[in-house]
Amino acid sequence: MKMIWVIIQSRSVQRVIEALEKTGITAITRIGVNDSDSEPEILPGPPGSCGRSREMLMIVLSEHDVAKAVIAIRTAAKADLRETPESGDLPNGKIFVTYVEDFYTIRIAQKDGATIQHEKDHCHYPE
Repeated sequence: MKMIWVIIQSRSVQRVIEALEKTGITAITRIGVNDSDSEPEILPGPPGSCGRSREMLMIVLSEHDVAKAVIAIRTAAKADLRETPESGDLPNGKIFVTYVEDFYTIRIAQKDGATIQHEKDHCHYPE
């Protein structure tokens, strides 16, 4: 398993998500990113309306899907740069790919007031 972290300008996020969905990758976590060293603040307007705002996408997928995901992300982000020439030579973001050694599911089910323990609360996928 691999994890892709994408830090990208907010204005490009929706285009990147749509490109990933076209490749069959739909499990995407979207996280806001604070660009400055100042205290976090709520930005006015919709995502992407503030020129400097960035967002992070987190995607966990099988190793054989990484290449198509990276190509989809780069293609969509580059298309956004071509449509906004005022961005100049500034990069639209970064893509990081890491290994997922292990992951755990957090799950508690209640039945008649008693907690049910799940047998598969630890998952490991060999490479």
